Amino acid sequence: MWKGKALYERSTRPDNYVDSSFLESLQRNANVRIYSGLELMRMSGSVLRRVSLVMGFVGIFVGIWRAEIGLVQLTILAYSSTVVAYGCWVIYMRKQIKLEKGRVEQAESRAAWLRAHGRATIKNGLIFTLLLMILSPVFRTLTEDTSLDTVWASSGILLLLGLVFNDYEVGISCNLPDGIPSIKCQPLSLNCAMLAAITLASRLPTHFHVFALLSLAVNLFAFFPLLEALLAGYRGQLTALLVAVVFAILGRLVSVLAVVSYGVVVVFVWLVCPWWLCFLQRHKNTLHGPWDEAVLK
Repeated sequence: MWKGKALYERSTRPDNYVDSSFLESLQRNANVRIYSGLELMRMSGSVLRRVSLVMGFVGIFVGIWRAEIGLVQLTILAYSSTVVAYGCWVIYMRKQIKLEKGRVEQAESRAAWLRAHGRATIKNGLIFTLLLMILSPVFRTLTEDTSLDTVWASSGILLLLGLVFNDYEVGISCNLPDGIPSIKCQPLSLNCAMLAAITLASRLPTHFHVFALLSLAVNLFAFFPLLEALLAGYRGQLTALLVAVVFAILGRLVSVLAVVSYGVVVVFVWLVCPWWLCFLQRHKNTLHGPWDEAVLK
């Protein structure tokens, strides 16, 4: 019998000798999951939604820059989106309370938390609004000594970093007491997006414009994952609606070139990439055998 494991013993065979039974347990693609094209398209929707948010925000900023969006319209847009997001959260929590009817203590705990959370949210929202309004004059003069080219370039790089580092598996996690759900997020992506928003807002004419634009940025980049997680069963419809809205924003406020560029991105992310990966799956070749590291289950 070949004693290949006894490295301290002298052997008549070379060090790179391989026994004929070594590849008998070889397995190819043992744990590979094959995805369908439609399934990959549905998964790529999370990437497309984030890209659409960024494009929509840039389109709204261009509209403000060209004075095609007034201050009142921007403020209404910012706070109506906040009301919609919070309304979806309340509806979700009420549904969860109804599901807990069989467990009275759990339902009462969720109901009490929902009431307390509602009061805390209103208080924190007022504090945040006041703080943002106080800091808006500071943000407006943040880049007054910086050239426009530098502002545009830095904002574009920050938005791109926000897309790169975003958590595209954002969802609801029940890590709070009594199974109360919270929203997971990627702090680095959010920080990059908000820093880009502050950089762009510093070029607006008044601090009221800065306040309204940053309020909208918070809703888009921080609160939209909440809406996305709550509407988990309707993400396809949400993606289609968001894409249509962004097309309308770019066509109305920016240019035809922006619409065409965004259309190319939509086709590439939502159609080309999924089916390309679906085609490449046939060339996947992973090898498994007794040499693999043990995995604890």
